[in-house]
This record gives sequence, structure tokens and C-alpha cells, in this order.
Amino acid sequence: MVEQAEDLLLANRALVTGRIEVAADSPHVVMPLLARLRARHPGITVGLSLGNAAETYEALLAERASIGVVTEAARRDELHMEELAVSHVCAVLPRDHALATGAPIDLAALDRQSMVLREPTSVTRRTFDRACRARGIEPAVLMELDSREAVIEAAAAGIGIGIVSSLECGEDGRIRAVPITGADLSNRHAIVCLARRRSLRLIRAVLDLAVEGQPIGERP
Repeated sequence: MVEQAEDLLLANRALVTGRIEVAADSPHVVMPLLARLRARHPGITVGLSLGNAAETYEALLAERASIGVVTEAARRDELHMEELAVSHVCAVLPRDHALATGAPIDLAALDRQSMVLREPTSVTRRTFDRACRARGIEPAVLMELDSREAVIEAAAAGIGIGIVSSLECGEDGRIRAVPITGADLSNRHAIVCLARRRSLRLIRAVLDLAVEGQPIGERP
């Protein structure tokens, strides 16, 4: 009986086929989810578009994408949302920097420090700026860059301290990513779809993976 039940489950999974369009504002959050989708439903083909949060919402509302993965998602009546993960803001420093000891850095230590940051519309940048304003901290922003890769390269070159999400650090022998403490520096990541489409088979297959199995990054 157990073997029959397992065979039936596998057969049902194999029936979920087709193509689904996904929009996301970070590859680091969506890729583990898509890897699990591939393992669970190999018959589903995914089209993935990457952009900022506004572009991801626009793709959803225009129905160019069926699923969105968004950081600090705003709740809207027309959207269904499931939380995926929580990330934390980290400082990115050259390995020979005085603050790159591996110990967490208090936010106050970044006051007047030379920094290279994402553009003001970046969610990570907004989280960092909000925390700084709350504590009266004023970093010296030398550069504003349009990608996390550019921030990491600038930090590795010694131009200034960068800021990235804990889910975006990756492996790079030139830098050290160090957690920042002393303020609320966390971001929540969610999977969203149009509420009226949440019961569609392909969308439901992706949503189900968001609330089961192995965690994606740091679960809330």
C-alpha cells in the first residue's frame, strides 16, 4: 500500500507540466526555489525575468509574469503573498580593512566612514538609510552604484565600505561580509501572485514549495 501511494504521488507530480513566467528582484532568493521546483516538477519550464521591485510588480499586474519574488513586498488586496525568507544587511569590506575582523559591526562604527552604496531606490539601501537616520549616523557616501556586483567590486578595490544583503554575499576571497548590529537591518522576501489566479495548477505548484521543504536562505 505504501509503495502504491508513493507511485500515485509521483504520477501526480509528473502531470504538472507547462511553462510559467517568474519575475524576481533578486536571483539569490528565487534560484533555490526554482531548483526545488525543477526537482519536484521536472515537466515545468520556467521563464525568469530579473528587475527591481517596481518592475516585478508591474510584470505581475500586467500578467506578463504569474509569480513574483519581491523584497519588502507591500501587501495589496489584489495579491496573494507567502513569506519566503529573511535576510540581513551586511557590510562588505576588503579583507585587510580594520573592521574586517569577522566580528559583527555596530552601526555606529559606520558614522563618517567612506561608503559605496546602491542607488537610493534599492531596498537594501533604503533599509540601511532608515536605520542610519534613526540613530543619527551619517556615512560619507562616495559612490552610488546600480548593482550589487558593482558595490562588491568597489569595496574590493578599497574605495569604500559596501552594503549588501546576507543572501547576496557569495564567495570572494578579496572581501569579507560582516553583519551589522545595533538597528533593525532585516529585509523580508516574499512570493506573490494575483489573488484571483492563486488556484491555477502551475501557480499552485510553485506556491506549495514556498511553505514546505528546505528553507530558502534564512526563514522568517
